Amino acid sequence: MSSDNLTIPKISANGSQSAILQALRDHGPISRSGLASLTGMTLQAVSRTVGPMLKDDLLVELPQADTRGQRRKRGLGLNRDIGCAMAISYGPNAVEGVIMDTGYNVLQRDSQQIALQKIDKEEKLLAIFAFTAGFFSHIPTGLRCLALGVVDPGVVDAAAGLALSCSIMDHWADVPVVQRFQDEFHLPVLLTCDNQACIRAVDRLELKGRIRNLIYVEYNEGISCCLKLGGHYIRGGRSLAGEFGHIPATELPVPCQCGAVGCLEALVAMPALAKQTADAITSGSNSVLSANIANLCGRDVLIAAANGDRLADRIVHEAYELLGRNIGGLINTLAPEMVLFENTISLAGESRVWALFETIRRNTLPSHEKYLKLQISTLTSHVAGIGGAAEVLDYCLG
Repeated sequence: MSSDNLTIPKISANGSQSAILQALRDHGPISRSGLASLTGMTLQAVSRTVGPMLKDDLLVELPQADTRGQRRKRGLGLNRDIGCAMAISYGPNAVEGVIMDTGYNVLQRDSQQIALQKIDKEEKLLAIFAFTAGFFSHIPTGLRCLALGVVDPGVVDAAAGLALSCSIMDHWADVPVVQRFQDEFHLPVLLTCDNQACIRAVDRLELKGRIRNLIYVEYNEGISCCLKLGGHYIRGGRSLAGEFGHIPATELPVPCQCGAVGCLEALVAMPALAKQTADAITSGSNSVLSANIANLCGRDVLIAAANGDRLADRIVHEAYELLGRNIGGLINTLAPEMVLFENTISLAGESRVWALFETIRRNTLPSHEKYLKLQISTLTSHVAGIGGAAEVLDYCLG
């Protein structure tokens, strides 16, 4: 099979079917009259459209499933057995995989710790391919994989299928990700960036699409923000929106892996916490982390802060203070209804999270702060992979 001719299949045959599939994705199971209300189609048009979709097994009908209205009615839902999407996400320290059926149910998830950061481009690809090949065995028997989503941690050109650059992985620039994956696995591939995948995951699985104006803050090896404004996911030109971690945050010449100096990410992301803590211990500061200084990571610092280590708490306090001030500026610019944080931010403990939220509110205009919600995501793992699989299915439905 030539990888040059692979295209992601469309489940819908026309715009009416697409509108119904998307309504069921977000609100199903729901009755025909409910679909008419949601889509703006007449009840007769909905019935004409739904009939062939039921015959083709795109939809399932569930008796007494629609609880809306005064009496319960038969509800329509997506057929979860049409196929599945697999998504692979990777970063400097691990590769993760998610399999999701066409009912948007996560069937399988897996991960493997692999030190990708320093190895060369080809070694990275081979390691990711090895994990992916093994993960295919987790697809349930008889369920067709529609397409493969690949979630990259850096800047991508999705249209060209290229990973352009990455501030948290060395030797990862101008990589023809789509072509290489298609050649290896003979499946159509959708390339997306980490922040686009993450906001889709929290929006679909956690918030159920209720928030029209949302900022999701990724806080891990790097820092970025994911945007949903006016009900639309914001990609920006060439999918470059969201590089919040690379705004200038200090005049000090602190180098960032993006090549600039003084970036927010270089000061407050988890590798920065580990470096600052190790430097302080080397200079004589006391900490419970001194015994593990050679293998110190940012998660260790956050957890030590939560457990009352004075050095770790000071470093995390300073980092969260700087992060909060900059998020306040972001809120004043974009006016979201909610800022949702990656769950890792909570590792520092309730008091640090409370202080972070207070810093944000102090730096937010009263007009913006009045209706603002600040929350920590409840999704604790495989967020990018879940979002990558959901993005593949969204494309198939659309």
